[in-house]
Amino acid sequence: MEKLRQVLERSDTVLFIGSGISTWSGLPSWADAVEELARFLEAAGVNPDLVRVEAKKGDLIQAASYGLDRLTKQQMGEFIRSLCRSGTARPEEIHRKIVNLGPRYYVTTNYDDLIEQSLRKWHEDRSFRTVTNRHLTETAAIAQTHASDYVFKPHGDAGDTDSIIMSREQYRALLPQGDRHAALEALRILLVSRPVIYLGFGLRDPDFMYLRDTVLNTFKSGTRDHYGNGPKLYCHLTGHVFYSP
Repeated sequence: MEKLRQVLERSDTVLFIGSGISTWSGLPSWADAVEELARFLEAAGVNPDLVRVEAKKGDLIQAASYGLDRLTKQQMGEFIRSLCRSGTARPEEIHRKIVNLGPRYYVTTNYDDLIEQSLRKWHEDRSFRTVTNRHLTETAAIAQTHASDYVFKPHGDAGDTDSIIMSREQYRALLPQGDRHAALEALRILLVSRPVIYLGFGLRDPDFMYLRDTVLNTFKSGTRDHYGNGPKLYCHLTGHVFYSP
């Protein structure tokens, strides 16, 4: 724990927030989100069987892909806002504790604005900028070594439907040939150059598996210490970049 305290005191530390933190405010896990997508399709008169079949197999991204492919852009926005409980979800005590840990740089794969709400509520004297995968110019700035007071959302924000990364096709936009690759490059630079503490990621979450692959590809030679918040997480990646504090 002493090592973790030292990392939290550093000015360049990044807090990486997963969906497990948002569940404290009543938002769904990945698996529950896919089931909500199936119900959304049913309500729209669309057969959700393929979504549920893939979800049962454990391929949540493919399940989401089948469902999102059947939605119009307007329906997509409606679904994501509903998923994030936009307008009703509020930060809980865990959010207050997170934004008071010390670091002033946040990365999150969550679409909701709970981190932003928390910063406005408990750090109203500071001004934090939110940057998504659609802010191509800003991604260069946030990757700088001493950049701070940012909330970086590489998978998008509920307030901007076009920024959402949830389906397999949308994830491809982050690959080298994709039009959102700058966001992935900014993320890689952060992982290489800064200590990172991960909070709220489940081992079966597609976001975690995607992040795991990104981290392992980035750290083939190993350069920085990264910390997670569960013993299974450490065991899963022992010898790579996650270590138990």
